[in-house]
Amino acid sequence: MKRYSKPILLFFLITAGLLLRLKCYLENPSLWLDEAALVLTIIRRSFKDIFLGYDYNPTSPTAPIGFLMLEKGAIQLLGNNELVLRAFPFLCSAAAVCSFFMLAKRYTSASGAVLALALFALAGPLIRYAGEVKPYSCDVFVAVVLLLLAYYMSKTKMSPSRIIFFGFAGAAALWFSYAALFVLGGALGTLMIFDLRRRKYARCASFGLVAYLWVLSFLGLYFVEWNQLGQNKSLYEMWAGAFLPWTAGAGGVLIWLKNSFSSLFSSTMGFSWPYLAAGLFLLGSASLFSKDKEKCFLLISPLLAVVLAAAVHKYPFSGRFLLFLVPSLAILIAEGMAFVGGKLPMSSVALRFVLMGCVFFFPLKDAADIFIRSHPREEMRPVMRHFKEHYQPHDAVYLNNSAQYAYGYYRGYYGLDIQTFFEGIIVEYAAGVPVPPAFDLERHVAFGRYLYNREGYAVEFRWGDTIKDFLQENAWNEMRYNKRTWLIFSHFPEGYEGAVLDYFNKEGKMLDDFHAPGASIYLYDLSRNI
Repeated sequence: MKRYSKPILLFFLITAGLLLRLKCYLENPSLWLDEAALVLTIIRRSFKDIFLGYDYNPTSPTAPIGFLMLEKGAIQLLGNNELVLRAFPFLCSAAAVCSFFMLAKRYTSASGAVLALALFALAGPLIRYAGEVKPYSCDVFVAVVLLLLAYYMSKTKMSPSRIIFFGFAGAAALWFSYAALFVLGGALGTLMIFDLRRRKYARCASFGLVAYLWVLSFLGLYFVEWNQLGQNKSLYEMWAGAFLPWTAGAGGVLIWLKNSFSSLFSSTMGFSWPYLAAGLFLLGSASLFSKDKEKCFLLISPLLAVVLAAAVHKYPFSGRFLLFLVPSLAILIAEGMAFVGGKLPMSSVALRFVLMGCVFFFPLKDAADIFIRSHPREEMRPVMRHFKEHYQPHDAVYLNNSAQYAYGYYRGYYGLDIQTFFEGIIVEYAAGVPVPPAFDLERHVAFGRYLYNREGYAVEFRWGDTIKDFLQENAWNEMRYNKRTWLIFSHFPEGYEGAVLDYFNKEGKMLDDFHAPGASIYLYDLSRNI
């Protein structure tokens, strides 16, 4: 298997991983719902607000303070556009690919490290988040660095300079990644337990000093930001299914654990056969445990820590929130593959290829799809460009709730110095709740009070009153029968757009429409029924 460790193969895998991530970054799609909401939060808040946790909006997504500060700085220095906003996540993802083999070869064999690099470089979810203004690529890079840090902490003598270095490195990581808490906590617990077993009490005391710096950083973050996140009930409601359901009884808990464990491999690494990946992960864990128990626990302790956090309803065990586990998962799955390969007879080349094919078929298929096709999500940029080109003073605008964030961003992006007659939010309905067949403007639209900064970006959203609660009767009639009324849709439930359009087609005449992937805009004349 030594031939697989040749530099040419490593170069190919790293280059493939970088090119796939670069392709996603350079596609430069419009900001989608979550990205736009986060970016407006960054635009709205000053550096002081971000650093001290001021002006926190519980209805908008957030990110670690360090991530927000870097994004704010990028906007100030390089300008406000998608490529600038996505540059830091892309660089984190690229750095993770470049440094991952250094990590893998310290935890597994040479052949296992190459397999792990292939899994890591081709993981579809990691590739996609390299091109989004979200902190998950930063989580992955921080996890790679901290697992390397944990390895060196386990192998080196703890001098005062190393105590300071390890302490400040871990303390800084917490400001850039919420998930760093699980990697640091798992590593610290593992290192101290194993040194206590070896009766290396001086090293344990050194780790205690390192932990002291980590705890100080944690406490600072907790009082500035994390306690606000913990009190955000909307987040708990949104991710209720990602917490361990104690009220469901023992059977419900076991079902949740089984489903969550299997979905871990599909949602973070793109495996369409998650039970195969789970089986190899367990084999790899057992194999590494038999060789080096400390290394094994350094890799699996973050997973155990996040399961514990989900059990006490403090961190969701779901999808993108678990991407920081991919470095550990990739290494242990690769260790499992190497273990199975080592048990097969030397003559069983075909079986080895079958195993490789089963593991890599779907990641390769996913990577090829990412490279060949474009993947627009919610293209509000061309929709807002169309709006800019055709807007006239005194136009009314109706948005579905989820479209308001991209609308608020691209309004400033295009420098729209407009004075709309009215901006309203058409109420959406939760998944599984049928859209009312008899849509009515008066009952299903809330008035939006938007505040914009000098550039035109929305910096505050306030809505809740119905139209008639806000407008006097004469203004209500003027608005209801306005000659130019725009409808803008993005990120809406199935059946929603059709129900709204049915109403407007009955009440007025469509003058214009424009469609982009995941977004659309319509112009109506509602005056014909006066």
